Amino acid sequence: MLKGMIMQEELQEEKHEKQTKKQLFNEILRFLIVGGIATIADYFMAYVFYHWLVKPSLVGETWSLVISTAVGFLTGNAVNWILSIGFVFKHVKNKKEATSKKSLLLFTVIGLIGLGLTQAGILLGMKLLPTVKLFSTTKFLGEEWKWWICKCVMTCIVLVWNYCGRKLLIFK
Repeated sequence: MLKGMIMQEELQEEKHEKQTKKQLFNEILRFLIVGGIATIADYFMAYVFYHWLVKPSLVGETWSLVISTAVGFLTGNAVNWILSIGFVFKHVKNKKEATSKKSLLLFTVIGLIGLGLTQAGILLGMKLLPTVKLFSTTKFLGEEWKWWICKCVMTCIVLVWNYCGRKLLIFK
């Protein structure tokens, strides 16, 4: 029985063909859908932490931003891992290797690099955007637009980083 399963896996690996443009397009579409779901989880947790649990008035603006952004990002990363292995990356050479503990670690490292990019981008943006009066006086969901603008810009940048890193290093 075990020998049959191993032979079947080897046969699947031999049958693995280059991903077609249509398959790649569908994979990217699924990645965007999953990214949207993970982003909602990220934004929700970041918002809850920033406004209710780790308010700037309690720990200071910088720490509030760092903590809320990290919690949101890590929540989104967990959602992304679960949905990536089950829904996004269907055309993979070695599914067993792609879902291994080593791959989870690499997935997390790619996510942590993305977190660093997000943190740096939001902190930099929050320092630069207040000089524009429009961004510091207009609010959305109780937060100045500058925070949302920084969050959205960094989400787009990190989305590209995550897809490329995960596709090239894990889900080959």
